[in-house]
Amino acid sequence: MIIREAIKEDLKYFDIIRGEKLHKLHLKRLKEQNKNKAKYLIIFLNKQPVGHIFIRYKEDRVHKIIPIFEDLFVRSNYRGKGIATKILEHAEKLVKSKGFKECYLDFEIQEKHLEEFYEHRGYIIIGEPSHSYLTLKDNGNKKIKITFWTMKKRLVKDKEFENLNNVEFVK
Repeated sequence: MIIREAIKEDLKYFDIIRGEKLHKLHLKRLKEQNKNKAKYLIIFLNKQPVGHIFIRYKEDRVHKIIPIFEDLFVRSNYRGKGIATKILEHAEKLVKSKGFKECYLDFEIQEKHLEEFYEHRGYIIIGEPSHSYLTLKDNGNKKIKITFWTMKKRLVKDKEFENLNNVEFVK
C-alpha cells in the first residue's frame, strides 16, 4: 500500500475512489494543503487508487491548533480489507510525529458502523451532537441538516499516570 500527499493531478483518482466528480471539494482541500493548513493523503494498492483522508489543522476555541481527520474514505469494492484501519493508523502517526498529543474526527450520527469502527480504535465521543447545514445547489438550493458526533483520541500517554500499576498502598 502506498500512502502519499495528494496533488492536483490526482483529481482523476479521487473521481475513481468516490465514484463521482467532486473537483471543487478536492481543489479546495489541495489549496488548504498548499497553505500548510492541512494534509490530503491519497492511498494506492497495487497501483489502484483505493482511498483518501483529509487532515485539517484547525484552531480551536482556546486558539490552539488541533488535527481533525475528515473524510476517511475507502472505495466500496476495497472495504472490509483493513485499508481504513491502515489509513487511520498512518494519519495518527503523522500528526503524532508533528508533536500533537491527540486528534479529533467527526462522523454523521446515522453512520452507526463508523461509531463502532472508531471506538474500536480508541476514539471516544466528546460533547453533544453538532449540526451543520449543507446547501444542495443542484436541487434548488435546498438545505439539509447534518447531525454529527465529534470523537477524540489521545495519541500519547500522560507521564504522570504511567506508573499507576506500580502503586504501593501504605497504612
